[in-house]
Amino acid sequence: MKKTSLLIVSCYITLILLTGCEEAFLFSSNDDQFNDIIFNSLQNGSIINGKESITFQILSSEGSNPPEKLEIKLSALDGSQLGSEIISPVPIKQELKVVLPELESGQYLIDFSLSSGNSNLVSKKVSFFYTNSPYKITGIESFPPSITPGSTVLLKSILDIPDKANPYIKWIQNKVVLSSGLLSEGKNKILWDAPEEEGIYIINVELFPDKPIAFSQAPMKSSINMEVELYVSNNQQKAFLDSLYPKESFFTLFHFAGNLKNEGLTRNGQYFENPSLIINNAKTFGNTELITLNDEFAYKITKNSGIQVDNSILPVKEGKFLPFTLSMGLILDKEQENRNILKITSPEDENFFTISMNKQRFIQAQFSFDHTKLIIPSNIYAAILENQRILLSISVFIEDDTLKIKWFLNGEQKDIQETRIIPYTLPAAATTIIGGENGFTGIIDELSVYFKDGKNRNTIHPDLFRNAMKMKSRKNLVYAEGFDGLFIPDDLVMKGEASVENGILACKRNTSLTLPAIIVSDKSLDAYFSFLANKNKNSSILLYWENDESPFMRIERTEDLKVYGIDHVLIIDKPLDTLMISIPESKNNAVFSTIGSKENISIKRPDTTTTGLVIKILNKDSSDLLIDSILILKN
Repeated sequence: MKKTSLLIVSCYITLILLTGCEEAFLFSSNDDQFNDIIFNSLQNGSIINGKESITFQILSSEGSNPPEKLEIKLSALDGSQLGSEIISPVPIKQELKVVLPELESGQYLIDFSLSSGNSNLVSKKVSFFYTNSPYKITGIESFPPSITPGSTVLLKSILDIPDKANPYIKWIQNKVVLSSGLLSEGKNKILWDAPEEEGIYIINVELFPDKPIAFSQAPMKSSINMEVELYVSNNQQKAFLDSLYPKESFFTLFHFAGNLKNEGLTRNGQYFENPSLIINNAKTFGNTELITLNDEFAYKITKNSGIQVDNSILPVKEGKFLPFTLSMGLILDKEQENRNILKITSPEDENFFTISMNKQRFIQAQFSFDHTKLIIPSNIYAAILENQRILLSISVFIEDDTLKIKWFLNGEQKDIQETRIIPYTLPAAATTIIGGENGFTGIIDELSVYFKDGKNRNTIHPDLFRNAMKMKSRKNLVYAEGFDGLFIPDDLVMKGEASVENGILACKRNTSLTLPAIIVSDKSLDAYFSFLANKNKNSSILLYWENDESPFMRIERTEDLKVYGIDHVLIIDKPLDTLMISIPESKNNAVFSTIGSKENISIKRPDTTTTGLVIKILNKDSSDLLIDSILILKN
């Protein structure tokens, strides 16, 4: 490009930029002062569109020697001069405009020098980008939109740029550069770790048409920028995380929420008798890729890729398994057999615990106790689960030399297996691999190992059914209990003798079980009681209004299921293993009904709309009353 003169225009009007909000900061907000002469100009990194001019102003404080000459030089980064202009005398307190010659898109330097006689008063060199096509940042998206303390968030800048452009993008928080690089390097998005403190945090993103080349210590600040306010709050806790708290109940816990951090109890090195064996954060290998899926993060595992933890993720004490429930959120690719989903390998390279898909594509577990292998199959058929999100859970506990396994799919118990085992000792050190060589391909978004309840008792997960119903029914869930743990749930009031065995609550004779009071003021409810078929013929469900001494309804489980109300007896056609009671919304005369009934019962209820409904289950029979689950939903 040949050297040319620069056109300098003196303006007596206030500068008005018409190029959009992104370019409203062409000029430095802080004036540079040298020998009482104040000089305003564009700042390093400004973007000038081909149709725009560079506007500046020279001020001289009263009493100072005014400059006699202004020299302006335009040059390329390699130092070659592209244009120049000398102005004398120098207009003071007037807006001046530099009209640039036609340039190719790129980064340039413009040098302003003020002098008086042989003395140089001010010299300032500014680098800017010249472009013939507009660049804009039109928005910043956060994913997920709700941000909780300590979570990881994907921030993505939405750009309006020319075709085939490869701009340079910089992310800044509190003047600290979080990330920078070219669009082709994926720098239009970053993973941001939210602070543990609630509050509002500001992130700024800047765009340059190309990677800026610094020629001085002056900072490069793009005139195309945008900031976003990120609200970090515990009140925005996502529903799926409710099932993964409190952290103290989990031996290891990976949300895979944009990071590979272990959030379980072992994150602090609490590893029983050997605190030095801390379960580390995970790491990926191969082509494992962080992706977004249905408003959540996940990791996509391809052939010979996966996630690794440099320890066993399972609770072991004195060489023995403690009770645990391992859960994984998975999407399995099609047509996989004889593939490992997860394996834990000893230092001798022996897999002492594996979850896999067998040749028939059923899910199975394998244990290796001192070189004795046990394969525990399930009836969960992986082939019909392909390409859909599932929560696969396995509860493991050992009692009286018997290994007991419970399989769950999406929180619902699917299979129970028991087998005798010989004395064994597990290795203290191990490696956990998800996927890997001969591993599955697909997606994982959760890995958790539950092993302690709120009373600090070692147990399998007691709330798989409840959490599944919470996810399935969302705001309509009132109460759910599947008796998935090893103990009677704390929210049930029991009188008499009962026990939990293999997901079934067994109530002995003269035992009663009372549910927490339920308010039925706004919507009608459906209550489902699932019993295990047996010979019990003398059990009943009693319904009370809270603080009332006598029940207003009694449902007898006799040869035929009978419902006794104040004025009516309702006969059910045949015995049922599942009983549904329809509980109406608040009215003076409430109408109750059950599955299979020929008529309804009208019951007068208290006037107050805040009176709770109490449900009590009572066994009067010599045989155990076996309850599989209880579920109460709003309509």
